[in-house]
Amino acid sequence: TTINEDTVFQKAFDDAKARAERLAKFSGKKIGRVIYIQESDSYITDPILRSQMSGMGGASSSSPEVPAGSSEITKTLSVTFELR
Repeated sequence: TTINEDTVFQKAFDDAKARAERLAKFSGKKIGRVIYIQESDSYITDPILRSQMSGMGGASSSSPEVPAGSSEITKTLSVTFELR
C-alpha cells in the first residue's frame, strides 16, 4: 500500500501539536508559533536478507536470486513550539 507522504506528515504534525497543547495546559501555558521542525528517517532491513545480499549466506549460483525479506522505513517529525 502506498501512503502519500504529505498525508503522513500532516497527521504527525497534528499529533505533535495536540500533544504540545496538552502538555502546555498542564503547566498553565499555551503553545505559540512553531520554532523548529526536524524530519528524520530510519531504515531497518531484515538481517537475514542483508547477509544473503552481501554474499555471506546461502549457496552461490551463476545467476543471483533475490531473497525474500522485509524492510521497515520509519519517519520521525520533531516539532518545537514556543510557550506563552
